Amino acid sequence: MYMKTLSLIIPIYNGAPYIVETVRELVDFSIMHSWLTEVIFVNDGSLDKTEMILKAYREKKYPFELKIFGYTKNRGKGFALRSARSYVGSVDVVAFTDVELPYGLVGLGDAMKLIETYDMVAGTRVKIKESTRQYSIYRGVATKLFRLFLPREIIDIKDTQCGFKVFNKKIFNILLESIHTFRWVFDIELFVIARRKKMQIATVPVQIKESCLRRFGGVSFLKHGVYIIADILKIHKNIVLRKYD
Repeated sequence: MYMKTLSLIIPIYNGAPYIVETVRELVDFSIMHSWLTEVIFVNDGSLDKTEMILKAYREKKYPFELKIFGYTKNRGKGFALRSARSYVGSVDVVAFTDVELPYGLVGLGDAMKLIETYDMVAGTRVKIKESTRQYSIYRGVATKLFRLFLPREIIDIKDTQCGFKVFNKKIFNILLESIHTFRWVFDIELFVIARRKKMQIATVPVQIKESCLRRFGGVSFLKHGVYIIADILKIHKNIVLRKYD
């Protein structure tokens, strides 16, 4: 039994097919783990039936407090998380994951142990046994290309893009207040800011669900590569300008 309490933020962009099962998993998990006291769904400008489905959950009762908000224009996961700060209640720890719960919820328990002594706990897909597939082939190649542009401050971090991260609430607010990128590389910026501010980072191994392994995934290095590199260069520039210090 953990003394600390947790708020879990789930940004959603066109996540209608997953919401019902995700709520079911969250309810089952929170019944067993009372420290999950709050779940925040952020509708990041979805174009599908996400808003309609979320409305159906507003008046229902859950083992946790459910908060739902959104906006009409898609702004990116980083923006969704930064916007969620004002909705986070009186908790000790803040986490975020994706609407499919691609890494499950078991890692939250491991993270809650570590957050007692660390500022930030990040999921990593590289500590699972070698025979376990964690990426599509395309995503694996794109990730290796992507890593060539990482700032030297975080070159030792093997998995910057895993969408499962947990923070001390105060640290969460500091990091999200400081980011300048909101889409593909905001995770990198979080790590850079944390390192520049001498924060303590731990990792927990996570394993992606087989159903969440897509051949190409939502990000295409060919389609989005220019924007990704532009944002990474922005981070490099901010490092030089000492905006993260």
